[in-house]
Amino acid sequence: MLTNAREWELKSSQLLLLLLLMVGQVLRGDGASVTWGHVNKYASRLYTEDVYLTPETPGRDVVYGSKNGADSYRITAVHVEDLSSSLADGDADAETLVAEGGIGEQFVVVHCQRGKQVLGAQSVHLQVSIYGLDL
Repeated sequence: MLTNAREWELKSSQLLLLLLLMVGQVLRGDGASVTWGHVNKYASRLYTEDVYLTPETPGRDVVYGSKNGADSYRITAVHVEDLSSSLADGDADAETLVAEGGIGEQFVVVHCQRGKQVLGAQSVHLQVSIYGLDL
């Protein structure tokens, strides 16, 4: 029960700061991964897509669901794993962020961008998975 509105504002601003920090997470080499939300034992994998970022297509959006709530699933987690060979010096292979929707919604747009340190024709392979619960 909410008893002190001022206390809620403080928690709300801390949550916003945490969310902004999470949006800027960068994937690192060596099979690094990032997860927004939580994959619990009741969550189902709703969607998985392999994303290949090359010099010709350095950025790409992965879209799941729709804003009109066509199905009864709510997203509980978005997981992105870097499956490409890592860079020797540990620089970022790719950057990902949740551009729209996300946790608690019925749709999500995940923006994937090739890292600036990836050289030449080397491609980056990401796997994006969306998890959710049936309401």
